[in-house]
Parts: sequence; C-alpha cells; structure tokens
Amino acid sequence: HKLRVYNPTLKRDGWESSNTIVELVHDNMPFLVDSLSMTLDRTGYAIRLTVHPLIRCVRTSGGRLKDVKPRKSKQGTVDSFIRLEIRKESRADRLRTLAEEIEKTLTDVRAAVKDWQPMQDRMQSVIAQLEAQQHADPDRKRESLELLRWLAAERFTFLGYRQYRLNKKKGELELTPIRGSALGLNTVGNRRGSAHVLSPAMQRYRRSSELLLITKANSRSTVHRPSYLDYLGVKAFNEKGEAVGEHRFIGLFTSQAYSAPVGQIPLVREKITEILDRAGLDPTGHRGKALIHILNN
Repeated sequence: HKLRVYNPTLKRDGWESSNTIVELVHDNMPFLVDSLSMTLDRTGYAIRLTVHPLIRCVRTSGGRLKDVKPRKSKQGTVDSFIRLEIRKESRADRLRTLAEEIEKTLTDVRAAVKDWQPMQDRMQSVIAQLEAQQHADPDRKRESLELLRWLAAERFTFLGYRQYRLNKKKGELELTPIRGSALGLNTVGNRRGSAHVLSPAMQRYRRSSELLLITKANSRSTVHRPSYLDYLGVKAFNEKGEAVGEHRFIGLFTSQAYSAPVGQIPLVREKITEILDRAGLDPTGHRGKALIHILNN
C-alpha cells in the first residue's frame, strides 16, 4: 500500500487546502474505510470529506501503474483509492504519529482479512470435534452446536483465534496458548498471548456442563467497529470427556445477530422459555407477549 498524511502546498503539490489530507492506495478488501475512520476518530480527528473510488489498475511487477481499465475488465486488479480530509494539523510530529496509527490499523485489517477463511475453517473443525464428543449432556450439546452453526452463518465477524491448553503448574490450573495456533488479530502487535491462572469462576465453568463461554473481551476492536470485542470460547476435550483446553475466537456479532428475535437464537431461546415458565405466563397471552417484547428489545 501507499499512505500519505500531509498538508498540500502550492509550491510542492500545485494546490492547497484548509484541511489535512490522508491518502491511501491499497488492495481492495473489507473494513478499510470504516477501520480508517475509527482510527481518525480515536485519535481526535473529525473527517470532513471521504472519497473512495475503486479502480481497476494494471501494474508492473514492482507495483508501478501502467494502465486503468473499466471495472468489468478481466485485466489487472481492483485497488482501493481512499482520500480523507480532516481538520488541519500543522505539527509535523502529530502527522507522523497519525500515520503510524493508521499503519497499525492497516496491519490489523490485513491480518483479519487474510485469516478470515482459516478462522471459518477452524470453526468448522471445532464443530466437528464437539459433535464427536460422547460425554457431553445431549441437550446442551445440541443447542451449543446449533449456536455455533448459527454464528458461523454470517452472524459473527471472525477477527482472531487462538487455542489454549489446560496445564497444572505449581498447584494451580492455567491456560497456556498453543504455539502456532494464532490467527487474525492474535498474530500481530501485543496480542501474542500468555498463560493465565484460572480464576475460581473459570474453574467452576471448567467443571460445569456448559460447553461455550460467550462474553466481552477487555479490549476494543481496531477493525470494522470500535466496540469491545466479543469473546467466544469453546471447550476442548480429551477422549475421556475431560475439559483440557479452549478454542478461543474473538470478533464482533453482526447486525444479523443483533436483529434476530431472541426466541430464534439457539441456547438463548432456552433461557427465554425458562423465564416464561418461571413467570407462569402464557406466551400467547397479553402479559406473555409483553414480556417477550421486553426480552426481544
């Protein structure tokens, strides 16, 4: 890619602007514009103009532009040309810092996009392993598998993955990352992974019949949306049915997941049924419908 963060001048560029200009040429891929916008917002720069044409370019092996073709042409590749105008930043050191932050974001975007299919494949492998597990509670297993399949059907944006092994060290149980298992965001920056001792709550979860752990991670996504990452943990078992580790996916629930009626979401729908049963309400009655409306919203 090529990135430029600058203030144009008449002498150097032949034009000038009251705004600072961010220009990027990159292989076209998902999440570029929204991730760049997030970075600028996070660093305190409001975007005043966004221009984003997709152009089919023919280039030399060294990347030099030779020709531009119609979008429907089979020649060349489609490149993403992005130009953002932000409020004027005069300090050269801040322009350099902004460019560095954008570079970090681009690294994260490429890592997530490059490993998207391997993460999808890993989820299918985890589903197959869980299907083969003979010691799990049948009802819990069925709903957990349904939920994983439901999420894999474009309801979860996979951004990172790592597998952990359960070890006993100095009398304490800890989860240790398995070398070489990381994908996506977990392969870059300070997300290399480290061992951590299981808390009492995590030890109870390990002994329970639950197969999944779904919660929020403690860091915000640098890709796609600035939300706290969603954490999806799936227990790994040995042949005896003992929990010996975890498959940990991080990502973001999609709009499809958030807009789905809760009564149609595997595992969650069980909780809805139990709430209605405890409340003693007929789901087809006025009060039952009111409660379902509250739960949906």
